[in-house]
Amino acid sequence: MATVREQVEKILLEEGFSEKDINLEDVDINKVAGFVVSERFSDMPDMDRQNFLWKIFEGKLDTEDLLKIVAIVTLSPDEVEAYTD
Repeated sequence: MATVREQVEKILLEEGFSEKDINLEDVDINKVAGFVVSERFSDMPDMDRQNFLWKIFEGKLDTEDLLKIVAIVTLSPDEVEAYTD
């Protein structure tokens, strides 16, 4: 059976994010956290980004697996560049 990280990554890929956009890590026992960096988020407020992802996850994961998502930070490439400068 796939880990929650694997499930979340598969869902994100199915939704059109590329492998380079996704940086997820297993946390504790079968929990996941990480980042999604995408141009899709460039003109989108933070709350809208989170609502966008959670709506996708809620449609594809059961409640038990949703509770295993610790945090997924959503950033635009420009935000990553500004942060790393």
